[in-house]
Order: sequence, then C-alpha cells, then structure tokens
Amino acid sequence: MLYLDRRYAEDSLLPDQTARRAKVGHRDYEPRTSRELFAWSPGTLTDIPADARVAGVEAAVWCETVKGFDDLAFLLLPRLPAIAEKAWTRGETAWEDYRGRVAPHAHWWERLGWNGYYRSSEVFGR
Repeated sequence: MLYLDRRYAEDSLLPDQTARRAKVGHRDYEPRTSRELFAWSPGTLTDIPADARVAGVEAAVWCETVKGFDDLAFLLLPRLPAIAEKAWTRGETAWEDYRGRVAPHAHWWERLGWNGYYRSSEVFGR
C-alpha cells in the first residue's frame, strides 16, 4: 500500500506551494520526492508470501489535513499517475520517459479546474 498523504520532499515551481507542504499531508511520514515515489515497484515487495494472490495496488490518502478539493489535488497529482503506471505496466519504465508523458497533463488538469495539483520541480521543472 502506498500513502498519498505523504508530504513532498522536493520544492514546487510555485513558492506558495513549497510553503504549503508543511500544512498538507501527514507529518508522521517521511517526505518523499516524486522521483522516489516513481522508483517504487510492486515487484520489489518482499514480505508477501510466495503463494499469496495479490489483486492489485492500493494507494490511500487520509484526509486529516485536507480542507478542500485543492488540498486533495495537491496530494494526488502528479503522484497518482505514477502509481497507476507502476500498477498497470509490467516492465520497468524510466523516470525521464514518465516526466515527458505526465507533464502535458498539467494543461488538462488546469482545464478541469484542478488547479491545486503540486507543481513539482522534479516533474515539471527542466
């Protein structure tokens, strides 16, 4: 299981979002960068018994620090597409390829009114 209410470790392209990292997300989890989260692979789990039947990947978000939709978008995006890629892709995918695929989604998130998404310097910076 992955927890999406973990705070970001990398800065945002927007200074107000970098400051917001201290308020949104659980302070009990060690912050991780988007790149670190992307590096996770379901195949690396070692504490699952060999005869277990795993149906999928779970990505949870606890909402104690979420005050509205923008906070939720802040925690989920751009992380959720990375987890979906890891859950649905059998082979390994590279960070640079992922960045190239996810960066254009920012335009669509904004058109949908999901302006709270985290402008990660690792994902959207060049």
